[in-house]
Amino acid sequence: MSVSGFFRGLAVAICAYLLGVLLIFAATAAVFTFFTSKPSSIKTVLQNSGIYERLPNTILDNYIKKQSVIDRDSAPLQQPEIRDSVNAAFSPQILQTNGEELVDGVYDWLNGKTSQPNFTLDFTASKQILASGVGAYAEKRANGLPVCTLAQLRQLDAAKIQAFSADCLPPGVSASQARAQVENEIAADREFLPDPVLTSTSLKDENGKPVFSTATQEVPNRFQQLKSVFWVLLGACALLAAGVIFLSTERFKGLGRLGKVLVSAAVFIAILPLSFGYLLPKIIEATAGKADNTTSALVLPVFQEFASATAPIYYIFALILSFIGVTLLVYAHRRKTL
Repeated sequence: MSVSGFFRGLAVAICAYLLGVLLIFAATAAVFTFFTSKPSSIKTVLQNSGIYERLPNTILDNYIKKQSVIDRDSAPLQQPEIRDSVNAAFSPQILQTNGEELVDGVYDWLNGKTSQPNFTLDFTASKQILASGVGAYAEKRANGLPVCTLAQLRQLDAAKIQAFSADCLPPGVSASQARAQVENEIAADREFLPDPVLTSTSLKDENGKPVFSTATQEVPNRFQQLKSVFWVLLGACALLAAGVIFLSTERFKGLGRLGKVLVSAAVFIAILPLSFGYLLPKIIEATAGKADNTTSALVLPVFQEFASATAPIYYIFALILSFIGVTLLVYAHRRKTL
């Protein structure tokens, strides 16, 4: 083999290898271009993942689990009535409405329609529903309490009704008063939804700075660049495919080699969605930590639904490559036998 023939063969091998790698990346880029970049796709994934149904109970269970000391004067979160109140206040419909408002606002920003995310997440009604539900539980409990004896009165704080821990009601205090007190406390609580209306400017990070600050203004530009990556990779793949064909000593050999590369890449791409189902739980568990059940319970189903929804794109991409690859192999074989 001559030196020029050696380098020519090496160039063909490099082109074939790079083509196979870029085709795999192109398939993933296609997912972003044709699926992830569309807000309707993300909203469908969130809805089908069941996150809106699981969110209240998952967070509530995790909060109860992490409580080292149970405050008798606080609302008993493990009670079915309290849990029902939380689920009513943050129903799937309310969470989905606000979730889709957030998605639309962020995508308008990413697509350059607004200078910053424009959304309003209104949980005013949720806070009122929760206050009413917990207040109703406090009233029901108070209705079952006896009137305090003189000895019990001496141990009570006359300024406040302990609606969730009291063993009796002071004379002259009604169950409806206990309910009103609880409802007022929840409405005035500065730790739980101090501002029930959230906007892009009111969302703050752990340092108290706006989440969508000037530092994030480059994100829309990067987003638009990512949307064009698929087409850039497709163009690069076309050039590499041409290199495999025209750098080969004979055209039919180049076509045959190209066919093998396309079929091999198609097989690998078709396997990708299946591997996600196996790898995702392990990756999320390693990232979130085994002790963080909240993250796994909420995030994992979303990613699994995303993988399931995007799988057809991988399969279609693999099918197209397989068809072209097999066609090239058959054509190259016929040319060889002539």
